[in-house]
This record gives sequence, C-alpha cells and structure tokens, in this order.
Amino acid sequence: MNSDKKDIFINDLKNFVSRQQAINLSLKDSINCCNMFDSENMYDEEEKLILLVLSKNSKNTTQQGDSLETLMKSLFRRVKFIDDVQITNRDLPIGQIDLQLTPIDDIAYKVLGLINEEPCGLIGECKNYKSSNKVEREEIEKTCWRACKSGSLSFFIAPNFTSGALKEVEEFNQYKADICKKHCGIFIVPINLEMIQAVISHKINFCYFIKWAIHRSKSHNITPHLRAFKN
Repeated sequence: MNSDKKDIFINDLKNFVSRQQAINLSLKDSINCCNMFDSENMYDEEEKLILLVLSKNSKNTTQQGDSLETLMKSLFRRVKFIDDVQITNRDLPIGQIDLQLTPIDDIAYKVLGLINEEPCGLIGECKNYKSSNKVEREEIEKTCWRACKSGSLSFFIAPNFTSGALKEVEEFNQYKADICKKHCGIFIVPINLEMIQAVISHKINFCYFIKWAIHRSKSHNITPHLRAFKN
C-alpha cells in the first residue's frame, strides 16, 4: 500500500478521535468512547492475533476465518457497552452470520453516533480470504439482505473489497430507505485488515475507530480510504 495514502487514513482517524475527545471532555460524566474502552494491556493479545490473521499460514480456510473472528471478538469485547460478542457460525432466521453483538442498551448507539437512528441490532461478517482475493459484490448483496431482514447495522471485515462491492455498499447505505422496511440505523460498514492492523499498531481506541467507520459509511465517504489499500 502507498505509505502516503496510509498516512491520510491514520491522520483522518486521529483527527476524528481528537475532535471526539474534545467534545467528550466538555460533556462531564457522559458515557463515551473514552470511558467505555478497556485499555488494559493495550492490544497485547490482539497484536499476536493480527499477525496470525495476516500470515495466511492456517491449515485450511476454516482455521483462517476462525482467526479473524477471534481477533474481532477480542477487539469488540474491549468496548464496555457491548455486553456480549457471540461467534455464531450457524444459520439464524436472518441467514448465516459470523458475529452477533449485544449492546448493554440503546446508549451504545448514541455513543457510536447513531442518534435518533438506532438499529435493531449489530452483526458482523468476517472473510479472511487469501491476499489475492477480495470480497465481491455478491457477498455484499447477501449482507444487505441480512441487514434488511434483521434491521441490523452490519460490519463487514475482510482483506479488501472489489470496486463493485464498494459501489454496492454505497448504494445500499444511500437508498436503504427504499429497500428495507426496517431501515433506521441500518448501514453496511466495510473494514479491511490493514485498517485493523493500523489501529492496533498505533494503539488507537477501537471504540473511536468503529465510530469513525460508521460515520464515514453513513456519509458515503469510507470508500476512498478502503481503495487506498491495495493487496
């Protein structure tokens, strides 16, 4: 990846965090990403897990996918307003999903910037393909269907995405009200592995990162950052 473009992503994220921290300091006793993030042994375990995820030395694709799910579970569990993180890997009424996140209550959505647009839930899809493969549009279409059916905001974590996949994300996030009966707070939030690696290596508060990713996805402005990462 072009180091200049990586710097643009890191600087944009750090500036977002700085602005959010300034707002949080002005709101005394508020629940926010500063006081809702567990920084104990900051990313010690996650640093090992991301190396395993990126190594691609797993015995099979199942083990490869499991390593990413374990990493994401570890990261989301650091966010204190996430009460539970389940790795499901099974068929549910909304189809097969990888991660099911249970917030403590609706305050979680406000902390993440989803004010007056709370979804019915939070779910996640993890695809740890080989570096030469990217998520195709068809995979995003499946996730859009699950998000619509469940009324959930969906994170999609993968090595990278094709242009068609990112276009599908943008179109869904823009026109979801015309597509889904339950559309309030529903967004597809794409995240790639190099972003996760950068968050861990720079020791950036993961709560702020997912808030940034949601904000960029809502404003249809996350694609330039994802396209900067070339596998």
